[in-house]
Amino acid sequence: DIKMNYITNYAQINISRDDLKKSIYSKVADLIRNEIDFVTKELK
Repeated sequence: DIKMNYITNYAQINISRDDLKKSIYSKVADLIRNEIDFVTKELK
């Protein structure tokens, strides 16, 4: 599943899931969510 494995298998960032929940990384987390949504829609 792309959503569950994105950070470990596909993302080219070195930020943990826990760190992505911090406000300093909110824009990065938004970009990742948008990318996952796009990929999920395109692969259907």
